[in-house]
Amino acid sequence: MKILISGGHLTPALAFIDFVKTQKKIEMVFVGRIYSQERSKQRSHESEEVSKRKVRFIPFKSGKLLPSASIFALKELGLLIQGIFHALLIIRSEKPTLVVTFGGYMAVPLALAAWLHRIPVVLHEQTSVVGVSNSFIGRIATLVAVSYPHVEKVFQGRDVVVTGNLLRKQLLNQEVSRPTWLAATTSKPILYITGGNQGSEVINTSVLQLLPQLTRDWTVIHQCGTVSEQSDYQKVLEDESRKLSAVGRERYAVREWINENELAWIYQNCAAAVSRSGANTTFEFLYFAIPSILIPLPFSPRQEQQKNAEFLAKMGGAILLSQKELSTQSLRNSLSELQKNARRYKNKLLKNTPEIGGAERLWQALSKRGLV
Repeated sequence: MKILISGGHLTPALAFIDFVKTQKKIEMVFVGRIYSQERSKQRSHESEEVSKRKVRFIPFKSGKLLPSASIFALKELGLLIQGIFHALLIIRSEKPTLVVTFGGYMAVPLALAAWLHRIPVVLHEQTSVVGVSNSFIGRIATLVAVSYPHVEKVFQGRDVVVTGNLLRKQLLNQEVSRPTWLAATTSKPILYITGGNQGSEVINTSVLQLLPQLTRDWTVIHQCGTVSEQSDYQKVLEDESRKLSAVGRERYAVREWINENELAWIYQNCAAAVSRSGANTTFEFLYFAIPSILIPLPFSPRQEQQKNAEFLAKMGGAILLSQKELSTQSLRNSLSELQKNARRYKNKLLKNTPEIGGAERLWQALSKRGLV
C-alpha cells in the first residue's frame, strides 16, 4: 500500500506521518514545495522535515484561483493549470492507493487528479472556518476529517468524522534539553514570539523597536522566519541586539526556524507568547496552556485567523490584538496585562485542555472504512 500525502498545514501532516510509521509497513510519499522562496531557492522547512523522517519528497508547485482579473490572478491561474497537469503525472507515476491531504491551495490539483483516477481522497480540516480550497476538496473526498464538531455541517452530505487536531508526538517529549543557543544564566520568564514559518514583518518590526524594554522584563525567544527577497530579519535583529547591554543580549535569542525538540522545551517552559493565530499554533497554545497575544493575519481566507484568535480570547486565555491596532505601545500594554494576570489566563486555558490523539482517531476512521 502507498499513501500520498499533501500538507497545506505542515505540522498535522508530520503528526500523521509519525503515527503511520508506528503502524503496519506502509510506503508514504509527500508532495509539496521544495523552496519556500522560489527566486532565492531557499529550501522549504517541509522538504527538510519530511526528508528527516525518511519519507520520499516530490517537489510540486501550483497556483491559486483568485476572484479577480489582475495580472497576478492570471499568473496564478496559469500556475494552477500547470499544477493540474503536473499532479496528473504524479498520480499516474506513483499510483498511490490513497491520497491524504491536509488542505490548502497546493492540495487542490492533487486531490482532483486522484479523484479523476478513482483513487480515494481523504481531507483533514484543522480550522474552525473552511477555506475555498478545502470546500472544493471536500466535495470530491471519500472521507472528510474535521477538528471541530461545528465544522461537520459545512460538509453536509459527505462522510465526515470528528478527529480533533493532530499534535506532533515530539512536542510531548518531557526529556528535551534547554536549547544550546539560549543563555543558561537568564532567569526572567520566557516570552516566545513567532510569526510562523515565513515570519511576520509587522511582528518583527515591533520587536525590533521594543528590544530594550522586552529584554528588561523577559527572556525573549524570537522565531523571525526565513530570509525573504526583501529582508534578512535574523541579521537585522541580531545587529540590533548587539546594541543591548550584556544582560540584555543574554535575554534575547533570535532564530530563523525552531525545530521540534527546541519547540517542545519552549512550550514546556515559556510564560507567554506573541504570535499570529494559525489553526495549529492556537491549538498548541491551548493544549500547553500558554497565555498569548494573538495578532491575526488580516488577509487570511474567510478571516480564519481572526476567528481562531477570537476563540481563545473569548475563552479568556489570550488577548486579541489586531494588526491595525498593533504598535509598540499597544504591544507593551498587552504584555503588561499578561504579566499581571498570568495565572488567570493560564487557568482559563487549563480548564479547556483539548483532547489529543487526532492522528490515532484519523487512522481508526481510515481502518473502519477499509481505506488502509
